[in-house]
Amino acid sequence: MNQQQRYRTGSRNGRDDPYERGFAHKLYEDQIGADPYYETNTPSGRRSSAGGTYSSSSGSRSSSNKKRKKGGFFSKCFKFLLFCFIVLAVLFIAFRLYVSAPMHSHQDRMDGVTTILVAGTDESGLNTDTLMLVNVDRAEGQISIMSIPRDTKVNSTYVPHKINGAYVANGQGEDGMFWLCDYVRKTVGFHPDAYALVDLNCLIELVDLFGGVEFHVPMDMHYEDPAQDLYIHLEEGLQTLDGEGAMGVVRFRKGYTMQDLERVNVQRNFLMSALSQWLDLKNLPLLPKAISILNEHSMTNLSTSNLLWLAESLLVCGTDDMMMTTIPHTLGSEYVYVKADDSYLELINRYFNPYVKPVSYEDLDIAN
Repeated sequence: MNQQQRYRTGSRNGRDDPYERGFAHKLYEDQIGADPYYETNTPSGRRSSAGGTYSSSSGSRSSSNKKRKKGGFFSKCFKFLLFCFIVLAVLFIAFRLYVSAPMHSHQDRMDGVTTILVAGTDESGLNTDTLMLVNVDRAEGQISIMSIPRDTKVNSTYVPHKINGAYVANGQGEDGMFWLCDYVRKTVGFHPDAYALVDLNCLIELVDLFGGVEFHVPMDMHYEDPAQDLYIHLEEGLQTLDGEGAMGVVRFRKGYTMQDLERVNVQRNFLMSALSQWLDLKNLPLLPKAISILNEHSMTNLSTSNLLWLAESLLVCGTDDMMMTTIPHTLGSEYVYVKADDSYLELINRYFNPYVKPVSYEDLDIAN
């Protein structure tokens, strides 16, 4: 092989020919191959051909693309979470602006306190055999319930002078509830902020909606009255009651020694058990249906915004500190008489009065 051929092949004895590529180029590449700085800091992390191995440009682009994809994923997640937060914030603000507490009067009230009279009718729908005054105190985080026995005597023009007859004696409907609330005013010293008159079907459907109520039936309950289409057959003990079973528990009274007074206690205990089991965030999706049932099977002056406020209040207050009692009383042969003394006034003002001004004897009209 002549010298000209050796120049064309670029090789002399298997080595690079500096004459073919030029001394400057050769020296530059030799320096890169010998200097570790150039091994890691040449463009794209490449080593010189004299140094041997090097990273390909495609590998560098792949790593860069992965970083961009990873960054894009987190960016999308952040934007989605931010969007959800904004939507929830708007919904929360709208909810807070929409809900409102029921108020009979806006003058000199305790902050965050309201009272509701809950009345339940018998099978006829005429007599309010269940009466409960409910106080919701958002400031203290407490719910208080006072039962008023159906045979409580009031100063009425109708006879017998029992509070459970006020609704039907005054024309039923809104007029009947107005006068029932007025008799309660005479009994406790202030007018309830709102009322809710519910029938038995309301209880049955609510219990079934929430999947029943676990409750300890205090005794064997067996009673039949075909005239009322009433058939109660329950065994004593802890059990999950469906709607029909719950209706039997709250209506049963013939087997109790004190009949109506003991039934009142059982009704309160059942209500407390139901609320403690129903007041759970997992049941929030059932709230619209529950409100629909209440609207269908009750007569109330509570608006939808009031009902939502009550539902929110029940969740906020919970049932751990719920106070439940029966109006202080003495028993007569026909009537239950309210025992209006200093301890009674203390009870009313401590747990039920929604106004700043305390209830006094002058505010009461108690029947004797």
